[in-house]
Amino acid sequence: MSFFGLNIALRGLTAQRQALDVTSHNISNANTEGYTRQEAVLKATTDAGWGSIGRVGSGVEANEVRRVRDALLDRQIRNQMASLGSWETKDRYLEEIELVFNEPSDEGFNAQFSEFWGAWQDLSGSPDSYAARAGLAQTASVLTDLLRRDYQQMSDIREQVDTDIEAKVTELNGWLEDIAELNAQIANERSVGLDPNDLSDRRDLLLNELSKALKVDYEEGTDGSVTVRLNSASGETLVQGDDHYSLRRNGSMGAIQRSDGAGGWTDISPEDGELRGMLDTRDTVLNTSSNGSLANRLNELAKGLIELVNGYHTVGYAQDGTTTGVNFFSGSDALDIAVNSTIVSDPTTIAAASAGGEAGNGEQALAIAQRLQTELGVPASSPTTTVSGWYEAFIAKLGVDVQQAKTMFDNQQLLVDHLETNRESYSGVSLDEEAVNLIRFERAYQASARVMTAVDEMLEKLINGVGLVGR
Repeated sequence: MSFFGLNIALRGLTAQRQALDVTSHNISNANTEGYTRQEAVLKATTDAGWGSIGRVGSGVEANEVRRVRDALLDRQIRNQMASLGSWETKDRYLEEIELVFNEPSDEGFNAQFSEFWGAWQDLSGSPDSYAARAGLAQTASVLTDLLRRDYQQMSDIREQVDTDIEAKVTELNGWLEDIAELNAQIANERSVGLDPNDLSDRRDLLLNELSKALKVDYEEGTDGSVTVRLNSASGETLVQGDDHYSLRRNGSMGAIQRSDGAGGWTDISPEDGELRGMLDTRDTVLNTSSNGSLANRLNELAKGLIELVNGYHTVGYAQDGTTTGVNFFSGSDALDIAVNSTIVSDPTTIAAASAGGEAGNGEQALAIAQRLQTELGVPASSPTTTVSGWYEAFIAKLGVDVQQAKTMFDNQQLLVDHLETNRESYSGVSLDEEAVNLIRFERAYQASARVMTAVDEMLEKLINGVGLVGR
């Protein structure tokens, strides 16, 4: 029984030392990103051993070092991170698009359109004035330059978004590969009875990044490896064991595809996350082929303006009294709208008169000015409003989209911050708590050492003192 007491004391020393080591590890990583607080799980040993008759305990052991982690809270955060990533991405790009149009301002389309309308008014009152004609040609050139510039800038942003998609896909592939490698390491350590807690922290950090970029579902297997799937539990597999399936952008402005592991590729559709926000911006907001998109609406505006002005201008009369039959605008949409080069080089060809041979007739110019304010000219395919009204509706929609993205992003950020605060309070390292643990485990270690000393003294007395009576 005496030697059994030494064994109990030794187990106490060993267990408390391991607990101190874990506490030291926590303190060292208090500021490490993604680190999860760990604790040594102390458990009373059940083996009798050393001659115990089963009525005396056999001591303590630290049979596990576990991470203090709430799996349900992790899943909630990652589900919300996907939505946060999507709205954050949309908010960033829409704010950039809003800067393109710079409304309201003296340099925006509304201000330039007002000057364009005013120039037609001026010409209607002074059809013989070369200055009025040249002024109209110049004002119209400024307006068309503005439309082409806005269109080109939207096109530039779309190309930038497409480039960002390519970069994000490359980043995603790196994360998927790293998760697969960590799966292999974690499974290997688990198989030999180790606790790969720090490796699990690294993998969780990658899962957090992945969840912001893509909506994913995941599950952990009995060997400690995680299987990651796109969108839901029934979605395409991205990581399984130590295997991962690469993604790619299928060429410029192309769809996102997933490798099947055998050389083939299939299209995939992320439901949420940063990548979804990028795809929506590129393919819906900035794609001229998408009905209702901002780029499409800008094209409709330019088409409506071209068709409205040209429709009246071609039946008017130039300053020399002949029917010009010349379009005021060249081009077909916002990409190439411009003032006809003939008019730019010779403003007298502007058809300001409604009849030939009437030098002072400015009625056609007046009619164009009036139609610019009243005629339902946009969109060209199905007129529903005036040019000015269409642009105002265009800017209003952009403003609504920007405000919605900002509001949703702010709300989602608050939700994620709240959940992360809860996770940090549960899984994060508190230096105050760890300081208390240091004292607690140190005292227990000292007490175990004192037990060992006491047993040692008892044994020394027994061994060296027995049989000496009467000598």
